[in-house]
Amino acid sequence: MSNKIIQNISKTFQLELPECDSMDEYLDAILPKINNWNEPLSKLGFLNKRWLEVKDDEEFKDNILHIFCEDHEYLISIEGNILKGTWRTLSDDNTLIFEMGGRKELYDCVFNHPDYFILKKHGNQQRKGFNKYFFLGKESNVANSDWTDVMQSLYSLYSNNTKFMIYLVAIALAIIIILYFSLM
Repeated sequence: MSNKIIQNISKTFQLELPECDSMDEYLDAILPKINNWNEPLSKLGFLNKRWLEVKDDEEFKDNILHIFCEDHEYLISIEGNILKGTWRTLSDDNTLIFEMGGRKELYDCVFNHPDYFILKKHGNQQRKGFNKYFFLGKESNVANSDWTDVMQSLYSLYSNNTKFMIYLVAIALAIIIILYFSLM
């Protein structure tokens, strides 16, 4: 009984990234934990940055860069070849519409951070054999990284801050205990 209690307590403080088979599974596990670091699209922190597309597909070898310009121009660079389109937000400030080549696509923003921009195309993309999430990472942070390393880096938003809080609480508790016993 006491061994089970100790295991449950240790699981509470376990901060290792759980094992998953796909990027979508990792994101399903990570996104609820890092929601505190999510910024609204209205802050426009995603503008004028070089966002590199990250996929867990072993066949995906292209270097695809996405740039959202202030004038609502949307640029995609595939191995240096540029495609132009437009982007805009809907009134709820959490939805983006991309238009390129006469085609329009609707995306919901699930995580907006200075280093990560994660979108989800409206509809059931997995049923169609596509990824659930459209994951973009700031080029300077994710270039030449394996997608699993990028997932670990994303998870560190949670684990590093949580570890700090655990240490802070432990130190505060130690101080309280020392003060308590010194006053007795």
